[in-house]
Amino acid sequence: MFKVTLLLLRTLVSACRNRADLVLEILALGQQLATFALSGRRPCVTSADRWFWIVLRRRWARWSDVLIFVKPETVIRWLIGSVRRELLDHVVIFNERHLRRLLADYVAYYHDDRTHLGLDKATPASRSVAPCPEGDAEVVALPRLGGLHHRYTWRAVA
Repeated sequence: MFKVTLLLLRTLVSACRNRADLVLEILALGQQLATFALSGRRPCVTSADRWFWIVLRRRWARWSDVLIFVKPETVIRWLIGSVRRELLDHVVIFNERHLRRLLADYVAYYHDDRTHLGLDKATPASRSVAPCPEGDAEVVALPRLGGLHHRYTWRAVA
């Protein structure tokens, strides 16, 4: 009787959730099933899988509820590893204020400029690809994070 009541309660709760939550849950479960299907018995998590879960964590509060084969701590560890490899290993931190500014700049770079393989080389902020201008054009590097990383765009040659 208890199991039936619990099942009924879960069904009622899932029926009351909004559509975006359901779509994200289906996406997350489908991604895990695809990983299982490609890997066989023991799932092999690729870098694209890691980025998927890092981006999902930033966009959806219930991301940890649907994890089957990856622990939430693992996704957080992936994000911390990215910050270390792409930022902290290359700079000298002077004080807490400096660290906070660098981390804020990195988050802006990560969402607005950095392309992700898990998103088919798109950015989480969905930045559109700049078309090549007509005639002569050159690629211009726009420095990010004090020149540590760059965003590239086209510029017409005069």
